[in-house]
Amino acid sequence: MTTDETCLAARQTMASMRDRIDGDAALKLTLEGMIAVEEAHFPDRTTYEAMAHIEECAACQRWSASWLDAQFPERVTHRERLSKYCCIHMLAAATHPDAEVRFAFGLFRGEDACWSINEHYAFARFCPWCGQQLPNQAFEPEPIA
Repeated sequence: MTTDETCLAARQTMASMRDRIDGDAALKLTLEGMIAVEEAHFPDRTTYEAMAHIEECAACQRWSASWLDAQFPERVTHRERLSKYCCIHMLAAATHPDAEVRFAFGLFRGEDACWSINEHYAFARFCPWCGQQLPNQAFEPEPIA
């Protein structure tokens, strides 16, 4: 497989925008594949064409994912942690202390496995967001203090 001039130009344009990624929501969401490339988000023609090419080119998508992982190693860590949970909403509910809905795993009366919701034993069996059956253990081991 060869990389043509269009691929090289798109990749160079993307690499040159490295410092803008955190501050530009449209750029970040586009690079993550969460929104489609639209001219309104990229008024600069060169940037728009580069992002549109990356969106359509499988080779550039693979390159972009690898490049982003190298530039932002926390992406890899987050993806690995997310893979332990049934969905991103459960990750937030189980790990963020300020989540509106908190899920926690524990033992009811010290012996029966139980998922609690907002500190109330609920014996939840399915994730309310994705519908998957909840495991009979915590998604991750408790950190050792």
